[in-house]
Amino acid sequence: MDFSERFNSLCSRTEDFSNYSNIELEALLHEAKDTQQEYKNLQLVVKADANSLYGVSASIYFSLNDFDIAEDITTTGKHFAVIVDHALNNWLGAWANFPEILKKIQEYYPQVISLRNFTEYVADTKNDFCVYGDTDSRYCDTELLYKLMITESGPMKLPDNNDELSNFVLFVMDNFINALIKKTIETDCEARGARKGYLRMNHEVTTRKGAFLKKKKYIFNSIWEDGKMLTKPKLKFKGVELRKGSSSPRIKKILTKLLDKYLIEGFTNEQLRIECIKLITYIKNLKDKTFIYQISSVSGLKSITKTGNKWSSDKNHIQMQIAVSWYNFIEDKKGLYRPPFEGQKMMYYYCDENCGHKLIGIPDDVDLNKIEGLPPPDWNKMLNNVLLKPLLRYIYDKEDIDDRDVEYFILGIKQWQF
Repeated sequence: MDFSERFNSLCSRTEDFSNYSNIELEALLHEAKDTQQEYKNLQLVVKADANSLYGVSASIYFSLNDFDIAEDITTTGKHFAVIVDHALNNWLGAWANFPEILKKIQEYYPQVISLRNFTEYVADTKNDFCVYGDTDSRYCDTELLYKLMITESGPMKLPDNNDELSNFVLFVMDNFINALIKKTIETDCEARGARKGYLRMNHEVTTRKGAFLKKKKYIFNSIWEDGKMLTKPKLKFKGVELRKGSSSPRIKKILTKLLDKYLIEGFTNEQLRIECIKLITYIKNLKDKTFIYQISSVSGLKSITKTGNKWSSDKNHIQMQIAVSWYNFIEDKKGLYRPPFEGQKMMYYYCDENCGHKLIGIPDDVDLNKIEGLPPPDWNKMLNNVLLKPLLRYIYDKEDIDDRDVEYFILGIKQWQF
């Protein structure tokens, strides 16, 4: 009996549990778990094969490479994601016109007396139900659904209860969105004469607050994932400072805790502002440089030359400035420290403008706190770079944060609209 037959047999035997003993139910549960695990393993094999075939088709080192195949796969995925995006927004733009939709919504929320059409839709802006997407996924704004459901006291607010929110998302998926996606894709396939039945889009995760900055760069808190409620919400992120190696481990932990407070515990901007002021005061008083350094690899060190007692290079990019600053710092240390090697990661920070140095770089194999005579940091600039600007990117949901944004946040000025 192959997997499909076993799966169908299991489904037929679980339609009615009334005639099973407790022992039989327990055995059935174990069989269901084993079947689910087998399905996941089969799914992973298919996914790995598909990804490998897709990837190798675009590799110049594969003897049968075909760029047209890779381009067609990517373009097809993007095409379906975009038409589903438009279909979802157009559906919300007219859903109040259909009494049967309101009646179905009232099965979950009896207090809803009407629906409001989403007339503000503008593709690829903040007025878009689909707030982020890439080749194979779409992230939708659940909070918008609540704002479009009207009760006697006005638009509904996002519920505090995670179970309620997750179950409503599943309710909407099962009763509306899954069918809409299926119809959209099949209609498009019929219009283009394409083969139907191979593409499926499924609900993967439910979250609360999130920030989607640009392609492959986002962060959000997950409360439901892959078919189950999470007992403890967790942060999911990609392409942001929490994962990249450009900041110190200590500041990453602080950022993670602040984002936990904002995305999971529901801290307001004002509460975050107070927390940040406390942290900044603490770090400045502690004078511990391991909080504020950044990291970069250095290369092209052969261009560094010495004239008298001064090291310099005809290159002036930031990585070269980092390396040259260390060469000059250790010049009179009588061999106490070694110069960096090609490709080495170096810690660096910008210096106090009154000390005569722009920045200082330190190889990552040296204990930063045990080096005597380092120029003093520009604490404000570095805390802005490693703590406040990354944090504000997420809570203001925008990529480019400047010094004015930071200043307004710390001062609690609210008149400037982000």
